[in-house]
Amino acid sequence: GANDTDLVKIAGEKASAGFSFISPPAPEDLRSPRVKTFLDRYMKVYGTRLTSIYALFAGDAFIAVTESIRRLQTTDPDRISDYLHRNYFNPAALTGKQYFDYKGDVMNDLHGLYKVDNAGRFILQNLMAHGHVGK
Repeated sequence: GANDTDLVKIAGEKASAGFSFISPPAPEDLRSPRVKTFLDRYMKVYGTRLTSIYALFAGDAFIAVTESIRRLQTTDPDRISDYLHRNYFNPAALTGKQYFDYKGDVMNDLHGLYKVDNAGRFILQNLMAHGHVGK
């Protein structure tokens, strides 16, 4: 809930200035060329900017499944699940490195540290990706 412009509307610019919070990053705060290309194409097709990172997470999930099907040459859900849990690694997914733990949880937990400026804008201070070491 903190990463919502209603925060500034409700508290006001003066009261919210300097407020810091951690949140999944805004799409435009991701720096990879692949994201920039995706966002530019999205703007061209839909005439508006993408405001939620969850579309990029969904894109990463789609890429993971389709790449797994292509590599394994099967659509068997058990084989794909096993591959995703044990072997899948994408060093250049839309949101960064992508891989999963044995339960299927994404291991590149992506968050941004934001601070509200004097004009009520959310300014990225630091982008953090957390995951297991060694992948």
